[in-house]
Amino acid sequence: RTGFRERQKITLLSRGEDDRWNLGLWWGAGWLALLWWINLFNFMDGIDGLAGLETLFIALGGALLLYWHADQPAKLAAASVLGAFCLLASATAGFLVANWAPATIFMGDVGSTFLGLTLGLLALVCCAEQLLPPAVWVILGGVFWVDGTVTLLRRIYRGESWRQPHRDHAYQRLARTLARAEEARGQSKPAARTHAHRRVCLLVALINGLWLLPLAALVIIAPQWGQALIALVALLPIVAAAFWRTTE
Repeated sequence: RTGFRERQKITLLSRGEDDRWNLGLWWGAGWLALLWWINLFNFMDGIDGLAGLETLFIALGGALLLYWHADQPAKLAAASVLGAFCLLASATAGFLVANWAPATIFMGDVGSTFLGLTLGLLALVCCAEQLLPPAVWVILGGVFWVDGTVTLLRRIYRGESWRQPHRDHAYQRLARTLARAEEARGQSKPAARTHAHRRVCLLVALINGLWLLPLAALVIIAPQWGQALIALVALLPIVAAAFWRTTE
């Protein structure tokens, strides 16, 4: 089986001006995506355990797909990225023990920014080195970037200030709905909040593991179906969920 690197071994010097221009556009788009991804991690770190759980999933999912997909000639090139993913997953798993609801340690802006930057840079390296297709990362990070992007666009559409702090993300609305249901059953407010945070995190884990990860693998298994089509199928249900509203 010939991998991406073997199929596309062509140097920049041998490319025409159009290819150089396209390469520059791709890198520009990549850095803009990285900036948005870093901010997303800050936006989405709004309940106990969620950002840590998402980091753990993307790091482990990326490592698994990278190890499985990389051809033998690319194993060496992928080894450093694979090691970085495993190191990040190990550190996050240890942190998640204390960050799980009810959290005793909070991530804060410094932690969420670092995680977003690290994951984004590793994804860019994988794309630049042609270790994994870009659609893999679009799918693996779908829960975070879809919820964050849809929420921002909805606030702009409604004329609300997108720079103001808010609690309008789908995961936050769901957590409040679940917490009110727990309080209606007689739970104290702190206990209801804890149970709600756990249930939202577990729901995200199920979406990631049972839906997004298999479809990310499908990008590699069935490239003839097209990256864009598989990504669209993977993300449409999440887009629909991001539009879900409660009667608050």
